[in-house]
Amino acid sequence: MDSSIHLSGLLSRHDDEATRTSTSEGLEEGEVEGETLLIVESEDQASVDLSHDQSGDSLNSDEGDISWMEEQLSYFCDKCQKWIPASQLREQLSYLKGDNFFRFTCADCSADGKEQSERLKLTWQQTALPARKGFRHQTTRFLYRLVGSEDLAVDQSIVSPYTSRILKPYIRRDYETKPPKLQLLSQIRSHLHKSDPHWTPEPDAPLDYCYVRPNHIPTINSMCQEFFWPGIDLSECLQYPDFSVVVLYKKVIVAFGFMVPDVKYNEAYISFLLVHPEWRRAGIATFMIYHLIQTCMGKDVTLHVSASNPAMLLYQKFGFKTEEYVLDFYDKYYPLESTECKHAFFLRLRR
Repeated sequence: MDSSIHLSGLLSRHDDEATRTSTSEGLEEGEVEGETLLIVESEDQASVDLSHDQSGDSLNSDEGDISWMEEQLSYFCDKCQKWIPASQLREQLSYLKGDNFFRFTCADCSADGKEQSERLKLTWQQTALPARKGFRHQTTRFLYRLVGSEDLAVDQSIVSPYTSRILKPYIRRDYETKPPKLQLLSQIRSHLHKSDPHWTPEPDAPLDYCYVRPNHIPTINSMCQEFFWPGIDLSECLQYPDFSVVVLYKKVIVAFGFMVPDVKYNEAYISFLLVHPEWRRAGIATFMIYHLIQTCMGKDVTLHVSASNPAMLLYQKFGFKTEEYVLDFYDKYYPLESTECKHAFFLRLRR
């Protein structure tokens, strides 16, 4: 009985904490075909409402309190496989604050008795551990696993390895948008109960916009393989989750967008943007582009888009301008038998 009460309380708390938001005002509804974007800069931004904080911080992320973060910070020893609290280090590794891209060896495992660190490019599993440290319980309770919550992490904030910002669980929870696939699912449920006059449909689950997590990567890579070309691995995006957006219906990934924040000085680059064909024409791509633009306030945003992609019209609504027409840009990506257009426009949104 107690477990039932606790379970219902857990689920109700999950719903209460969710932020129900509608489509942002001022955004044009649009659609993006499955194309990899290499961004082009634009000269006019008048068509987009970018009246957010000019500091460059995302409205959905908070700067963590530094002293509190120092208390929570730990380093993982690659040899003894233990977390070493920063307060127990013999030498304070101040130059590594906010940077999780290194291999750490504690003093007990080191030959000279001193802490050692070696900078490296982490795998997505290694990146995930420091990002979630301090925001996860040491053990996952059976009740959380019962309701699908190794996703306990889904409802908890994470620390960005790139900026040390605290990223909230959701960017947005959309209860109003009804893409074609969602409408079809509702019709299927209604058809099953058409002979029951007392049946009332349950509310649809929201479309959840969130930052990329390690458990998203296998599915995203699979979608890239299907809609773009073979060999794409977006694990590197876990190093800068602030500049990502993943759209889920329950636990199904229906769309995603990624940006490289510092491809050049004062320039960010949208590398991949995709909405699954069955979930298009519902404004999902519009919000994703809007969100990615907001994460890099003050920087130019660039991308490449296939010459045959109708998404070009959507980018123009946001103020992107064509800067270059690149012949055979996708020739080195698409397979030889591909019928997709291999020429691309390079677009830029000037800030």
